[in-house]
Amino acid sequence: MQFFATKSWRAFEERLKISLRLDGHNLPWKNPNLSAPNTTYNLNNTAAWGRFTGTVGDFSNFGTAQANVQMSIRAEF
Repeated sequence: MQFFATKSWRAFEERLKISLRLDGHNLPWKNPNLSAPNTTYNLNNTAAWGRFTGTVGDFSNFGTAQANVQMSIRAEF
């Protein structure tokens, strides 16, 4: 789940615009994007067949694998 919230203000006779933005990624918990399961059947290790052995990047491909929140301030002249 991702979210963002933005608030903007005008100042100095509408010449300056200041924006505050709050971004959240992988909230409230992390959901992994699993890689393809093992499709090779091996008689020596039958328990490995059909198992997910890893993940493909982050859920949102942004930042870290953990949940994170970022805040930014932007000034436009």
